[in-house]
Formats: sequence, C-alpha cells, structure tokens
Amino acid sequence: MEKSESALTPAIDNPSAKIPLSSTTSVVKRDINQSLRSFFGWVVDVWIRFPDLISQLLNDIEERTKYLEEAVRK
Repeated sequence: MEKSESALTPAIDNPSAKIPLSSTTSVVKRDINQSLRSFFGWVVDVWIRFPDLISQLLNDIEERTKYLEEAVRK
C-alpha cells in the first residue's frame, strides 16, 4: 500500500504534472460509452430471453400511464 501511495505523491505535489483536459475528457467519454454499451447490452439480453415478460411490463406501464392521465384530467 505504501508503494502505491508514494508513487502518486510526486504527481500530486508537482503542479506541472497536470493531465491535459482533452485526454481527461476522452477518458470520461470512453467510460460513458462503455457503460452505455454494457447497460443496453444487458437490456437487449433480457429482452431476448424474456420477451413475454418485457411485453407484459410495457403493457402494464401503458395502462397505468393512461389511468394517471385520466386521473389528472378529472
């Protein structure tokens, strides 16, 4: 543990050892893209495995939405 902390210390103490904003931004974009791909891959996987369940959930959501819209109109 001490080795990793001491390895970080020079970069923290040295103000000239800054990471360029463009590289930081690209890393953040890459992480977001990977997260989205992972999430949507999971959604597609669930949809393929349980299409009837997903369809029923969507129908339930639609019915509840209609019910709420009617309740708001009254």
